[in-house]
Amino acid sequence: MSPEIGNDELDMATREFVMLAKYHDLKPALLKDIIVARSRGLNGTEIATAVGVNKNTVGKYVSALGKMEPEDAIKLTGLACMTGSGSHDFLALLRRF
Repeated sequence: MSPEIGNDELDMATREFVMLAKYHDLKPALLKDIIVARSRGLNGTEIATAVGVNKNTVGKYVSALGKMEPEDAIKLTGLACMTGSGSHDFLALLRRF
């Protein structure tokens, strides 16, 4: 966990991520895994193998991120960064979508 983020903030970020993912009919844990894997440069097939889902499911999630309001996509990406992949550059995450 980043030293700048306390447990309360992390819990709040996680709740916000879950709420927003569910609002877009996406499974929060799977969405976070896909965002993190994409931030690491994996393609759809590699993500599917790493996460254990069909590549069409990965495509659906990536497409959903691309079609949602930019504010929601940015928020989900940032929250995934805060709660999961903390060591990755936020802008690098955004460029993947």
